[in-house]
Amino acid sequence: MENRIAALQNHYIICGYGRVGQQMCLELMQENRPFVVIDNDPERTEALRNAGRLFIQGDASNDAILRQAGIMHAQGLLTAVASDAANVYVTLSARALNPDLFIVARATTVEAGHKLTMAGASRVVSPYILGGRRMISLALRPAVMDFLDVVMHSADVELWIEEVKISETSSLAGVSVGEADLRARTGINILAIRHADGKLTVNPHTETVMQAGDTLIVLGVQEELRYLRQPQSAIADVVEQSQD
Repeated sequence: MENRIAALQNHYIICGYGRVGQQMCLELMQENRPFVVIDNDPERTEALRNAGRLFIQGDASNDAILRQAGIMHAQGLLTAVASDAANVYVTLSARALNPDLFIVARATTVEAGHKLTMAGASRVVSPYILGGRRMISLALRPAVMDFLDVVMHSADVELWIEEVKISETSSLAGVSVGEADLRARTGINILAIRHADGKLTVNPHTETVMQAGDTLIVLGVQEELRYLRQPQSAIADVVEQSQD
C-alpha cells in the first residue's frame, strides 16, 4: 500500500472517514479519480482496508503523514475530520506544505468558516447551510434540482458538466466563443467562463474571447468531456485543425 500511495499523482487526499468522508470517497470513485484517505480511528481504517481503499492511519495535521499521502503532488485536499478546530489545524499544515494546493474544508459554524479561510482553505463548506439551501431549492424548483442531480451525479446519463482550464499552449487561447464553435464541432456547450481575474461570465456571447488562465464550465456527453481532463485539450486540436 505504501508503494501504491507513493506512486499517486494529481490525486485527492481525504482527511476523515466519517459520514462526509465516506460520501466523498463514493463521489471520487464514481468520477474514477485517485485518492487516499487519512484517519486515525482503527475501526475506520479497518473498514478502509476491507474495502480495498488506499489509506494512512494517523493524524491528518501531522506534516509527516501529509507528506506520506503525497501532498506535494496532490490535486486537492478535502478535510472533514471530527471538529472545526481539527480542520483548521489540517488546513494550516496542508497550506504550509503546499501553497498551491486546492483545499476544501468542512465547517459547522460561520465563525469556523472564517477561521478556515484565514488558515488557507480554498473553499469552505457547511453541511447545514448547504442542506437548508438544497431543501428550499427542491421545494421551489424541483425540476431544476432534478436536472442538476442528473448531470452532476448520475452515472447512467450521457450528459455531464465539467470544467477545463485554458493553458498557455491551448489553441482555445485568444479565440472567441463563436470562432471556436465547440457546440457544432464537438457537441459541447459552454455554460460559463470563469476568467483569470475571478469574474464569471454566464452564457457567454459569441464575441467573448477565451484567454489563457480562463476556466470553461461546459456541458456535454461523457465521452467528449473525457478529452477535457487531459493536460492538452484534444478539443483545442479540433479547433486548430478546423481553422487550418
